[in-house]
Amino acid sequence: MFVPNKKQLIMHDFKYFTSRVINVQDMEHTFGNFSTILQSALNGKIYICGGKQRKKLFEFDERNNSLVEKSEMHSGRSNHAFVEVMLTGELVAIGGWDGEQSMNQTESFTISNNSWRHLPKLVEERHSLSACTLGNSFIYAIGGSSAINYGSSLSTIERLNFASSHNFNGATHWEHIYLSGPCSDAKRSQLGSFAISESQIMIFGGFLDTDLTAQCFVIDTGSKEIKRMSEGAQMRKAKKFIKFKDYILKDGRSVYVVDDENEIHQFDIDRQQWHIIETNREQP
Repeated sequence: MFVPNKKQLIMHDFKYFTSRVINVQDMEHTFGNFSTILQSALNGKIYICGGKQRKKLFEFDERNNSLVEKSEMHSGRSNHAFVEVMLTGELVAIGGWDGEQSMNQTESFTISNNSWRHLPKLVEERHSLSACTLGNSFIYAIGGSSAINYGSSLSTIERLNFASSHNFNGATHWEHIYLSGPCSDAKRSQLGSFAISESQIMIFGGFLDTDLTAQCFVIDTGSKEIKRMSEGAQMRKAKKFIKFKDYILKDGRSVYVVDDENEIHQFDIDRQQWHIIETNREQP
């Protein structure tokens, strides 16, 4: 995780439940409040993208405690979604805020050749959204806001299909997904999401309409239904998830996510329960 407005990273070890602060002094600027960060499953490296409407992408060099600047995005952005597509080896930046308005631009970074390329635009401009991959077929873009003003959150969901051809060549457009169920029209932003099966996505936290929530929902992508999860499956605290769009899946059954206040949440898929995880801070 990065520390906003400072030149620091916080590294969490989920094997030993320890954390340590790393000072990254060779940075020209501090981390922006609305940069996004993820750890690649392909090479294990950490990437920090955008923030303060910048085009920057950094790769963290753990051996030297330094950031390596990579090729810049085509569009500067913040409050965007940032996901990895294992099938193609690409990191995808979706939507965001350009300093004046919400964005529908989507682009992908190929790790192997250090280059960005344009992808199809979202149907709707959105920032403060959540996004996740489902199997080897889809990226889902969920909720977010269409503007910066109060009450501009979105209830809509879009997906991009890239299963028909590698490298998104067959993905010509994002498509709206229309859900059924009593929760289908609720507006959501600053939420988190991850796939809990080959056909189901769990969404959690963030703003539900205008209130910060601890509620969790499951989207069945086959039946296109959304259902509220049981009381026992609700988060321990109502939290926002803007900066840390990544999650860690441990042993196939536990998911770890980090909220915007650097607190760690664990979801036990088998028991359908959330826990807040404490780590021991190592001395630098």
